[in-house]
Amino acid sequence: MLLTSRQLVAAIKAIHYAYPGLLLCYFVLALMVTVCTLQTQRLRVQDQHVRRDVILGLMFGVTLSYLAELIVLLIQVIVSNESPPEDCTVYLIASTICFGAQCLALTDSKFPVWYPYYVTWFLGLLVELILLVIPNVFAPPETPFAFTNIVIQSIRVCFFAILPSLYFALRNDKKEYDNGDAERQSLLQKKLSGKPGSEDSTKSYGGTTDTNNQESDNSEASDAGSEDSWLARQREAEDKIKKRLEQDGNWFTYARGFAIFFPYLWPVHDRTLQFRAVLVGFCLLASNAFNVLVPTQMGRMIDSLTGYLLEEDPTRKPNVWIPVAVYALLRFVSGGAGIGWLKKWLWLPVEQYSYDALSTASHAHLMSLSSDFHDNKTSSDLTQAVHGGRSVTDLLETVCFQVLPMFIDLAVAFAFLWTLYGPYMGLLMASTAVTYLYVTTKLYSRRAAKRRDYITIYRKEWTIGQQSLDGWNTASLFNMIPYERHRYACAVKEHMSSKKDYEMSSQAIGAAQSLILSIGLLGALWLGVFQVVYRAESIGKFTTLLIYWAQLQSPLTFFASMYRQISYSLMDAERLLELFQTKPTVTDTPNAKALILGKGLVKFDRVSFAYDERKPTLKCVSFEVPSGKTVALVGETGGGKSTILKLIDRFYDVKSGSISIDGQDVRDVTLDSLRGKIGVVPQDPMLFNDSIMNNLRYARLTATDKEVYEACKATAIHDKIMSFPDGYNSKVGDRGVKLSGGEKQRVAIARAILKQPEIILLDEATSAVDTETEQLIQEGFKTLCKDRTTFIVAHRLSTIMKADHIIVVMNGEIVEKGTHDELLHSGGKYHDLWSKQIFVKPSPTADRSRSSSPKKRDATLVNDLTPQRQTKELAKVLKTIPHDQQPGEDNTGKKDGKKAECSGHKREVSLTFE
Repeated sequence: MLLTSRQLVAAIKAIHYAYPGLLLCYFVLALMVTVCTLQTQRLRVQDQHVRRDVILGLMFGVTLSYLAELIVLLIQVIVSNESPPEDCTVYLIASTICFGAQCLALTDSKFPVWYPYYVTWFLGLLVELILLVIPNVFAPPETPFAFTNIVIQSIRVCFFAILPSLYFALRNDKKEYDNGDAERQSLLQKKLSGKPGSEDSTKSYGGTTDTNNQESDNSEASDAGSEDSWLARQREAEDKIKKRLEQDGNWFTYARGFAIFFPYLWPVHDRTLQFRAVLVGFCLLASNAFNVLVPTQMGRMIDSLTGYLLEEDPTRKPNVWIPVAVYALLRFVSGGAGIGWLKKWLWLPVEQYSYDALSTASHAHLMSLSSDFHDNKTSSDLTQAVHGGRSVTDLLETVCFQVLPMFIDLAVAFAFLWTLYGPYMGLLMASTAVTYLYVTTKLYSRRAAKRRDYITIYRKEWTIGQQSLDGWNTASLFNMIPYERHRYACAVKEHMSSKKDYEMSSQAIGAAQSLILSIGLLGALWLGVFQVVYRAESIGKFTTLLIYWAQLQSPLTFFASMYRQISYSLMDAERLLELFQTKPTVTDTPNAKALILGKGLVKFDRVSFAYDERKPTLKCVSFEVPSGKTVALVGETGGGKSTILKLIDRFYDVKSGSISIDGQDVRDVTLDSLRGKIGVVPQDPMLFNDSIMNNLRYARLTATDKEVYEACKATAIHDKIMSFPDGYNSKVGDRGVKLSGGEKQRVAIARAILKQPEIILLDEATSAVDTETEQLIQEGFKTLCKDRTTFIVAHRLSTIMKADHIIVVMNGEIVEKGTHDELLHSGGKYHDLWSKQIFVKPSPTADRSRSSSPKKRDATLVNDLTPQRQTKELAKVLKTIPHDQQPGEDNTGKKDGKKAECSGHKREVSLTFE
């Protein structure tokens, strides 16, 4: 019977120790599974909140029952003046912590998944029935509080019996999902002004009642229209993550989407780097070991000194020098000069490999994307995506070299303190860690609104200051310098006020963290002092406790901010992942061959194209340009002229029809060979922030200085460049800002001449130069375009009068074709365009003459010619006008008339020059 009693006591003790730990481990693991598989989003039922409130009350009752029994136990200890049974105390404290954590989790979850909870109810019901029946039947306790404990245990059993019954009785088998709940809203809330049917902005993502438990989470914007650009990008990134998570179904599938980065993060083909990475893993495990060895050795060193002082026999005094030397050695090895240096030395080549591989791959991929991507890009966003995408490496390091080691540190700390000081110390550490993390994350979530305001106001100050400096010229012209000063001063004051609030909230969080750690340290010190005083533990052991407890602050602080760091890394990586998943729309076909250029015959065959399918840009365009001829494209702005040039150079592919060069479809030849044969002078040339010489040589890197000079002379820019202080070594500034528009165009034309292409595309190549310079450039064009197929887009019709063929493009269609003379005499659209540039309106004299005599006309000439050349140019212009439309004799007798000869006729024409 005695053996049976001992077995019974041992079984009860085992249950007391194992039950709370198993319960908590299951609950945490199950909760992690629900989060990773996103079941909280799939198992939403509209009436769950009613059931949740009732169940939450019952679970608070369970928690309070454990706490009440613990209080009764403490009263019993005080009355009887005896030490409480350790297993019972641990059981009550641990159970209170376990079910208290469940209550907190359920409080923060608006639409919970229930299996992490109801499994603990069944387990609790089973264990509590055993603890209620077996001890009271086979070994009834003889204490004055036995009846009170039985009552409390019975109430707790009733709670455990009611919980699953209530859950399954109120279970709604008809899944009516709430489509308007908070989990379908964006991660960063903002008001949807003007939309009365929008969701309730008080709901928050993730099923929490107020805000999520991280610093970067939801806070309502004051105005959606004025949302800061940085915060808007953050919100969009989080929305993309949420969308991909919903599509993938769980975090594991989501994480597999980043497998595209694996070859850039892990040196798959370098065994040496892989071996280095493995050694880094051993270094991390060694660091965890040293985190225990250093405090332990400190205690031994203190014990050796204490023993040396207390030992009266000189022959038996311990050696105090060896423990000191070992402690110093351990501190050195565990510090930055030891294992820290070794870990950095091993990891640095792997880190550089990742940076190199990811950066070059990102840049190469972006450069391979087509014009439809680059025409819609924002350079700052791309740069931020590429540089921020490198946080994938940081994410790998965070998970592998911080999260895992910190978990190991906490687990080892829990086990080490439990072994060294018993279960009370382990429970104290667990309570401190859970309280620290919960309070910190809650305070961070409440600080989210202040953080958003601070970022918005800070960026507002920066924007106002930058705009004022950039717009100094405009502010000076309008005498608004005092206004800009006042505006910036107000922004600075607002920034300082917001910063004060934000930093004070940070200080409040720091104070709360310090308070929790101080309370935990106080409890640990009490336990340590108790064991030293009443259980004769050594002072060295107490010192070990102090040193080891101080090391716990680092992992706790890291875990408090871990989610924020990982979420930021994921947002940056999401942008880069989106870029990597973007594929070029214009690529070489599998059987593409190099372009073989013969005569240079370019043919458009029923070509249709649209940037946006809702608005066609080109409609069934067909024409042919013979070899070595020059064709001009004219028409209204937005008619499709520049698009034709882009299609020839294959910046876009046609939607239907075909473009061929010497019978070869441009889609069937390689892009390198096609663009290598084509020279382009764009309407708005882009120059690199480099010297003029390097910008010119960009067309042909092997060109000599003499060839560069000849190209510049052909475009009338050589003398201008030589007048600069540094000549051809002069820097042109960002995008050529130090050059005038005409100078940039002439540099671009010289660059095209230097390339020596077979096909030439000129898109408003002389739109930014004056008439006299244009005449000089036209001479250079003779050299450039001689025996080459040339396309010219121009609005100034005087530049294309000598083109072999002119095509008038209106609304994406060809409305006229022909030479200058043919189109002018046809009286069509080209004639109208010419008339608008040369004869804008008839003068009042002409109106009266036309009404009296159809042969007597007058007109207003609009041109940018100097007065000395007006008479000469007028004769040239009049030769191009049909005979029946030429000006007649003027009988007004005005003294400002000018003489002009036209087609052998001597006439006096009254002109009003504007």
